[in-house]
Amino acid sequence: MWLCLLWALQSVASQSSDVTVIVDGKKIDFPDAPAFIDENGRTQIPIRFVGEALGAKVGWDGLI
Repeated sequence: MWLCLLWALQSVASQSSDVTVIVDGKKIDFPDAPAFIDENGRTQIPIRFVGEALGAKVGWDGLI
C-alpha cells in the first residue's frame, strides 16, 4: 500500500504543482499546512492526516 501511495504522489508531482492525496478513494485535506512540491521536485505532505486515514494513532509527545 505504501509503495502505491508513494508512486501516486510521484505521479502527481511530475504532472502538476497542485498536490492531491487520495487514500482508499477519499481525498485527504490538510488544514494546517498544504501539501506542496519543493524546489528539488520532492512532494512534501503533512504525514499526520495520511497516517490517520490509514488507521494509525498519531500523537505528540513534547517531552523529548
